[in-house]
Amino acid sequence: MTRPLLAAISAGALVVSGTLLAMPAAHAGEADPHPVELTVEMPEGINLASPGFIPVAVLTDDRVDASTLDPASVLLGNAAGKGVRVAREGNRPLAFTTDVDNDGRDDLVVHFDKDELKRADQLTGATTALTVSGNLADGRDAHGSDTVSSEVRLEVKFEESLQVRGANDALRAGGRSDNLQRVRAVLDAYRSTDFAPLMQHVSADELTVLTAEAEARSGEPAPDLASWYQLTLPAEVDADEVIRDLLALPEVAYAYVAADPAPP
Repeated sequence: MTRPLLAAISAGALVVSGTLLAMPAAHAGEADPHPVELTVEMPEGINLASPGFIPVAVLTDDRVDASTLDPASVLLGNAAGKGVRVAREGNRPLAFTTDVDNDGRDDLVVHFDKDELKRADQLTGATTALTVSGNLADGRDAHGSDTVSSEVRLEVKFEESLQVRGANDALRAGGRSDNLQRVRAVLDAYRSTDFAPLMQHVSADELTVLTAEAEARSGEPAPDLASWYQLTLPAEVDADEVIRDLLALPEVAYAYVAADPAPP
């Protein structure tokens, strides 16, 4: 998949320009032998350890106006016509229109409850693709698929006195790389795929400056933001076991499942 879906959501496009769709009656009838093919985008790296919602974008293209897809009819699952329905807020489906791919045309973004997908066995660590299916306003059936990948993401905070910096093999404490052996042993045991600062777009030096400025303004100690890390693990890992083993280490102050962004 491409990145526009994540970019649109992170930029607040669904809140600023999105329009909540009314829920028309779902089309009922026999399956269309020639369903319309949908262009679908799904987020990468679905965190199986956290509750939350999976945003799925259905893009308008030369074949179909995605904004005419009836949210009340939409299913997400591992095959066309199977799966779970769009999550709801009260009596409304969590469905919005916005221009996800910046082509000047409205696309449809629908949100699905991750736990519901897992309970229905439509989303597991082995899932490699998901299919959106539903009905257009004119009654035609439509479906489309996209590849997906799953993982487990945790957030870890080190004891600030250690001054942990770096990432992965370059992880170090107090400028030394040989004093985090217990942490490395846990990461290796659970086959860590990435262990990096939570705030990757700001350097550790910049965070140190920001912390000092905050302390100067408030006259109170400020948290060391550079001590927060995100740990990415294979999808089949038991998050509770990893958290237990991390919290048993004196180097670790906190460890918990990383939360997903809330839908708009």
